[in-house]
Formats: sequence, structure tokens, C-alpha cells
Amino acid sequence: ADLRKEAEYRDLPVVVISVLADEAKNSIEGGAIEVVDWLSKPIDQTRLQDVISHAARKCSITKVLHVEDEDDVHRIISVMLKDLCTLDRASTFAEGKEKIINQDYDLVLLDIGLPDGSGLDLLEIIEQNQQPPQVIIFSAQDVTREYANKVNAVLVKSRTSNQKLLKIIKDVIH
Repeated sequence: ADLRKEAEYRDLPVVVISVLADEAKNSIEGGAIEVVDWLSKPIDQTRLQDVISHAARKCSITKVLHVEDEDDVHRIISVMLKDLCTLDRASTFAEGKEKIINQDYDLVLLDIGLPDGSGLDLLEIIEQNQQPPQVIIFSAQDVTREYANKVNAVLVKSRTSNQKLLKIIKDVIH
């Protein structure tokens, strides 16, 4: 209960291990304290590993690559997403290509007009990943239906509010 009062621990997965796990569980039933599992001692190691693995997947942090050459746009996106994910940035085509090849991302927020090439050319590289990330094109330019069909969403900067962008990012991530 004390952990849940603190904002930084509100969503922390909790596994209770106790000789009295069943009694403790019954004593706080209905107390709105989310516990991943209750394990009694002696501990079944296989079950413990399964529970921890499940809890870790549940709380994994979303990793987003923002391919954007404009500092101001990236700063705004950084503020919008600060509590939602970890945000990495590539400001050129070459940097984006290197990061997409060498790192795993859950989402790529992609600008098209980059100083050294088109962000659309990164789609081929993204598609080659074993587990390709979701992609949202967020650019000053619109794209053809062919490209739009390859991504989760296409948003034109001048026609997209911050609230709409955030909602679509959340929808795609979840």
C-alpha cells in the first residue's frame, strides 16, 4: 500500500513471497493493491521464474526512435513523450539507418524530409528487421497510398495537433 502511494512505484509489479502468503492475500482482498502473484515458501523456482518473466514483460519500457532533423519539433515531442517511453533521436538519414540496424525499437516516429535523404527510404530497412517496429510518419509532406499502407499512421505536421499526435502514438504503442 505504501509503494502504491508513491507515483514512481504506482505501476511497479509486486510479487509477494511469504510463508503466510495465503493468509496475507486473504487479509487484503479487495484492498485495491495489485499484486502479480502470491508465492508461498518453500518457493517453486520454476513458478517464480515464470512470474518474474511475466511481470518484466508487463512493465517493459517502450523504446521510440524519433527520426527528425528539426530541433524544435524534437524538443516538443520529447516533452510530450517523457512519461510514456524512452526516446532516442536520429537527425539524419544515415544516423537513422545506423540506429534502426543496430538497435531494437518499438516505434519509429519518422520525418520524410531529412538533410541527407528521404525518411521513406528507411522503411525498407525497417521492414528487414526480424521484429520490425511500428511506424508513424510525422512529416510536413503527405505520402502516397503505397507508403501509407506500409505504416501504422501518416500525420502531416501542419494538420495534426499535439493531442492528436499523442493519442495516435499511445494507440500504436498499446
